[in-house]
Amino acid sequence: MAYAVSKDGLTWEKPKLGLVDFRGSKENNLVPCGLPRDLHQFGNVRDPDQHYGLTMDFRVGGWLPFCRELPDFINDPDWREKLEPSGGIVHSHYTTLEFWDDLHQEWVVMRQAPNHPPVRCAGRYASPDLKNWTLEHYLYPDAHDSTDPQYFEEVYGLMSVHVEGMVLGFAYWFIGDRTHSNPELYEDGHNRPTTEEGLIGKSVCKGTMEVRLVASRDGAQTWDRAVSREAWIPHGRDQHSYDRCVRIDCPPLRMGDEDWFYCSGYDGDHCASRYYHDRPTSNIRGILHTQKHNRYVSLTAGTSRQILITKPLKVTGKMLQLNVDASRGEVRVGIDKWIEHKTGQWPFKAKLPHWMVEDRWEQSHLAEGFHINDCLPIHGNCIEQNVRWNAANLEPLLGQTVRLYIMAQDADLYGFRFR
Repeated sequence: MAYAVSKDGLTWEKPKLGLVDFRGSKENNLVPCGLPRDLHQFGNVRDPDQHYGLTMDFRVGGWLPFCRELPDFINDPDWREKLEPSGGIVHSHYTTLEFWDDLHQEWVVMRQAPNHPPVRCAGRYASPDLKNWTLEHYLYPDAHDSTDPQYFEEVYGLMSVHVEGMVLGFAYWFIGDRTHSNPELYEDGHNRPTTEEGLIGKSVCKGTMEVRLVASRDGAQTWDRAVSREAWIPHGRDQHSYDRCVRIDCPPLRMGDEDWFYCSGYDGDHCASRYYHDRPTSNIRGILHTQKHNRYVSLTAGTSRQILITKPLKVTGKMLQLNVDASRGEVRVGIDKWIEHKTGQWPFKAKLPHWMVEDRWEQSHLAEGFHINDCLPIHGNCIEQNVRWNAANLEPLLGQTVRLYIMAQDADLYGFRFR
């Protein structure tokens, strides 16, 4: 792993560390570990001694230490002594611990699974003790994904983070060209023309790669693909685009009100050197993608006023905040105290999911002081927009169960929370 430092996240320096012998010299910037992972911020870990997880000596299936702070490879010659051995080893040379699944009491890593017909897929590597590992395949394409031979969709792999009580997956979506044969010999001397072997991962190489989003609420065992039908980070359309294949391998970096994502980009199709005979290999570049904090998915309202009715939720703070872009329109919020129908003609308890409906009746049944028209209109673009009403506040509702009625017009709602 190459080591670099930056003060602004844009200009990078690679100091000589003298740690790893490479091609007969230690005059390089290599470190003997894989990508460190912040397990406190993105891994569902609260133990300060396990704040960061590393993979050491990964070339031979490395051991897994923890540390309170990232090692100072430049100034601290005793950095190894500050690592806390976990007692376990990594199952693969390219794996970094991703999160602790408290539902199933095990450590989890999401990566490409060993290729089995008919498609590539993402696998869930898990271990309760970092010694004994199991592998299950948990993310495949489905019947709605393309099986067109020129645009054959597969899950090349997946990187995950544990945030806000859920697992967010960044899926590497491979769109292969199964009609394009490979006329060149592989290193083992065999010619593999197309898909006749049935081993897709070995025989289909040409194709693009983009990043799509998936989510899980059960420790990455099942995945919600509601927003995965389109690219979150699209690939370049030109044959020689610098981002013809895009991957994201590390969690985002928070910079002000933005999230920064460092990606790798290939200036050609996957395994480009086998298909572009005018170049010896493809170039790999670092790519920076930015977005407002936590703006992965939105509910988008057009010119007609619409209302998002939330499921029942408990008021846990004195302030309601929205992650919202209403710069071209307007957003207001009403509150309804939740009442379950336990008697009378209702033989069941009703729970409402999230959905959007037209605002036809102005929702006159909302709580006193919390009607939609009592809310001060929101017209800004803010990741922590405070919601206020003319003569009411949330303090009397603390601990109570309510539903929110979020009226949106020409706006995007990305999230909400009590604080």
